[in-house]
Amino acid sequence: MDKLLPGNDFWKRLDRIKLTLWEHGEMRVSPTLGIDGLLHLAGMVSSGKSTLMQVLTVWAAQNGLHVTVVLGDVVNVLEWNALFVAIGLNAVPVIGGYNRTLHLNRLHRVESQQNPDMPLNPQHTSFQWLGTVCAVNGTSTQPAALDPRQFPCNRLEKTAQLDEDTPEYYACPIYNICGVHKTQRDLPEAQIWVATPASLLYTRVAAQINEESLRFGELVSRRSDLILVDEADRVQTQLDTVFSPSEILAGTGVDPWLNQLSSAVEEQIRRRGRETLSTRDVEAWMSVQRSTQMAADKLYVLLLQRKTELARLQQDYFTGWTVWEALVSEILGIADWSVSQKNTDENYTNLMGVFNGFVSNLVDSRS
Repeated sequence: MDKLLPGNDFWKRLDRIKLTLWEHGEMRVSPTLGIDGLLHLAGMVSSGKSTLMQVLTVWAAQNGLHVTVVLGDVVNVLEWNALFVAIGLNAVPVIGGYNRTLHLNRLHRVESQQNPDMPLNPQHTSFQWLGTVCAVNGTSTQPAALDPRQFPCNRLEKTAQLDEDTPEYYACPIYNICGVHKTQRDLPEAQIWVATPASLLYTRVAAQINEESLRFGELVSRRSDLILVDEADRVQTQLDTVFSPSEILAGTGVDPWLNQLSSAVEEQIRRRGRETLSTRDVEAWMSVQRSTQMAADKLYVLLLQRKTELARLQQDYFTGWTVWEALVSEILGIADWSVSQKNTDENYTNLMGVFNGFVSNLVDSRS
């Protein structure tokens, strides 16, 4: 790496890294790093985490492994990707199309800082993956500048069908040479994918490349041999926000989710009557919805009439599982037992199994 990119001093930076691992009940200095499954490395600022990620990525790619690197923002994605390309590796960024213009402007600012004397001759290799010009726009009878979100890549219509109520859409015939889609075309052959959490969550693999509807996050889990995540705690927060959003279920006003759900259901019943209940799935869902509203009311009654239990619940974060576990432990008189001791109790494991079965099949049409 130092021969191909003199001045970066990868060897010197890597040599300064001190690796300590938890072994036999204590932290010990280790000369080697083994990766087998999930591994979380923590380090102070400027301790060499990014250097280790870059060197490890290059080593893995040179040894035939497919690597995905997840970084915090698009500018870092483009910079790291340019570094891997400069080393001679086949690296491609995973970038969505919706904010392409914003990413392009940011890269121009980076380029102006790196090459201030050549503003009209951009040298950054990542420009090739930020195409923002629709190749067929010029053939329109009224051509105009289009935002990338307006590109008709999969929404072309035949002139004879424009007046139809249900038009048939077609994919663009020049997809294989279009600059907007160069990233997607280059990704299948790339050794290294450089992405952000958002691009993995929201960007789909183009239908022209893969018939299955698939997001890149799913594809990475199937395709990559090694996934490196920078600032894992921040990425975990983003994932929690997407997959485990916080929601107020019940309370005052119209904002709580159960209140909104109840109002929406009653509004639909007023408009359309109960004809939808003829569908078995709808009937089962309605039963669960009403049971949920009733359960929320019962919980309010129990908590408001038992101030001691309410105060205890307010002391810490709780979930349905923790509340059920505490209730089971209290009924069986094993609240002061350890987890391992509780798991040896047959009544405890049976009751916890009932709850787990309920959670795994919330809408059971047989109930």
